[in-house]
Amino acid sequence: MLAPIANAIDFDTAVLLTSELVNNAILHTSGPRIKVEVIVAEDSLHIGVVDGSPKSPAVLPAGAGDLGGWGLRIVEQMSAGWGVERMERRQKCVWFCIPVTPHLLGRAPLLGRAPPRSPR
Repeated sequence: MLAPIANAIDFDTAVLLTSELVNNAILHTSGPRIKVEVIVAEDSLHIGVVDGSPKSPAVLPAGAGDLGGWGLRIVEQMSAGWGVERMERRQKCVWFCIPVTPHLLGRAPLLGRAPPRSPR
């Protein structure tokens, strides 16, 4: 059953980190396709972005005034882990995982339902 687990996932973090990896794939690869893979487990959310380049991403030096070079630093700081897997046909998957947070299980669902009203 996904609903209780979905309520324990920090979707804001998942969306931010996914957008960083997709942006990197768009900017730094020349392949015609990008694929996002999502695996939900009891204790973690694992998201991978597959692109058509075998070249591994690098954490670039970034200064306070720099516009670029922050993406993988953000992924590194906000995820429980990240990495790169080599795949067939000269592809790679850059992935991250974030924990399913048990203290979030009691909060209002994020799947389009309003929180229950308190009795008056």
